[in-house]
Amino acid sequence: MKTTRKKTGKRLLGALLSAFLLFGNLAPVFAESSSQEAESEASSASSETSSASSSGEEGDTVLYEVPDMTMTIRLPKDAYVFEKDSLDLHSPDLINAGIADTEEFLRKFDEYGTYLVVVTKDRELQIDISKKMSNNTQSVFDLGQISEEEFQEFLTNMRADEESLKEQNITMSVEAYEHPANPFFITDIQMETERGQLVSELCYGTIVNGYTIYVDGVVTDGEMTQEQRDLIRQITDSIQITQRLARSEAADAAYSQRLLVWVSIGVLVAIILLAVWRRQSLKKREYRRRMLADRLSKYHFAQQDREEEMKRQGITPKEPEPLFRNATVYTEDAAKDFVRCHILKKQLLSFILFGILGIVFFIMGIFLDVDFFNRVLLLAVPVLVILWETLLPGKLRKAHIAVFRKAKNKTNEYLFREEDFRVFGIQSSAVYPYFQITGMTESKKYFFLYFGDDMAYYVDKSGFTQGSAEDFRQFIQKRIEKNRL
Repeated sequence: MKTTRKKTGKRLLGALLSAFLLFGNLAPVFAESSSQEAESEASSASSETSSASSSGEEGDTVLYEVPDMTMTIRLPKDAYVFEKDSLDLHSPDLINAGIADTEEFLRKFDEYGTYLVVVTKDRELQIDISKKMSNNTQSVFDLGQISEEEFQEFLTNMRADEESLKEQNITMSVEAYEHPANPFFITDIQMETERGQLVSELCYGTIVNGYTIYVDGVVTDGEMTQEQRDLIRQITDSIQITQRLARSEAADAAYSQRLLVWVSIGVLVAIILLAVWRRQSLKKREYRRRMLADRLSKYHFAQQDREEEMKRQGITPKEPEPLFRNATVYTEDAAKDFVRCHILKKQLLSFILFGILGIVFFIMGIFLDVDFFNRVLLLAVPVLVILWETLLPGKLRKAHIAVFRKAKNKTNEYLFREEDFRVFGIQSSAVYPYFQITGMTESKKYFFLYFGDDMAYYVDKSGFTQGSAEDFRQFIQKRIEKNRL
């Protein structure tokens, strides 16, 4: 008979979860009858870096050390044993053990806190050795440190309502078990499925260091034999607790794990929000770019039509009188001034957000208890943030200097008229409408008139030969507001 989990075992769990947490074939758990509802237990082992390792042999058994469960355990030498970290889904032992559903088998290790799975050679019995942590186990912390009365109350709370069990064709007993390492409890469950199939389950468990250790055996097709029961008991008896933590130490470890989870969630949310914000910004920027291109196209066509109409009428086009004249020399200092002003007034929020993200990842990389590879990944984020925030200004400065470095004339002259402005000098003479200016920032020496995300005209405040810098500021701000998309 194959030992893979069948639907009958899943029905057993489904039938019992509403009344108590079952030591199930998928994930052994238990419940408090005082609350009358199951408390889902999150696996505390899925993120650990090591699980079990075999060492010395003794007679017909092999000793396995499970550091993450702070225990050793002896398992039959002639059984199929599958370990969390060394699991090979292509191993012929899986087929020999009758395990066909490798996806479900892998989920047992990844999601249900299982560290070892034992399958007897006859494939009649499968035993899971698992670790679970919940608020309930943290509250109890160690069955060896509570009184006899508290232990009996603990057992009473595990027992489900007899009427409810009877309605679901389930029989269940819960009793104490004397173990040299720590007080254990036994849960013995039998269930008859709708097809008349008998499912038997025997689970030994204890609570130590704030988590539950389970040795859970299941037979999915019939009653469990005495020999199978003895084997589960013998495996349980071989358990030795290698480390007992003080409640404060375990609380600190649990707090660190919870902190890791919440910080990870917070960072993930922050990244998602940044991605959404970035996406929306790009969409708005693209929309503005399309609208500006459309307006420029219509503007140029209108200008051409007007010039052609004036030619037909024999009228010579006249340049509008400028309201402001300005000559600005483009220098490397001016480019540096622009970049400094641009970073402080246009990209400061991005720098702050990414800086905070880098600091969070740095703190996580230094203080969280993670393996070397994950620590390197965490610390790589602040390094990338520092590189980005350090290199971006220099890259932008070089891009601006390249615009005028090879030009023979490094002076731009501006004629600002009522409806448009003319630029000539570094570039060929051209007329532009004011709606092409999308924004303005200013430093002590310059106005910077943006015509792109990070491109701008430099207007020297001391370079006005007609009009003043103070009057120009009001003039240009009104036109930017008037034409803002």
